[in-house]
Amino acid sequence: MRPETLSIEIDSAKLAAHNRSQMVRCHAVAQTQARADRSDPHVYNRTMCHLLAGLAAIDDYNVDWVKQARETVTEEKFMVLVPTNMRRP
Repeated sequence: MRPETLSIEIDSAKLAAHNRSQMVRCHAVAQTQARADRSDPHVYNRTMCHLLAGLAAIDDYNVDWVKQARETVTEEKFMVLVPTNMRRP
């Protein structure tokens, strides 16, 4: 095994251990990602897998939400939250 590979594996193991100690935050990040991308049914599981395996840090994921005005067929106006600037590794 090359020294660079060993270093990456150690860093990944440390990150995985840190993320496991932050399960509430990991769960919240994964849920936010899943809400933002409803067309992909595997987003929650993929995000949790990446976080718990140490492939990504919690701060690597981010979603910004904005309010948009919409109108029904009967011309009633209402506001919805729409995800923007979705960031993931």
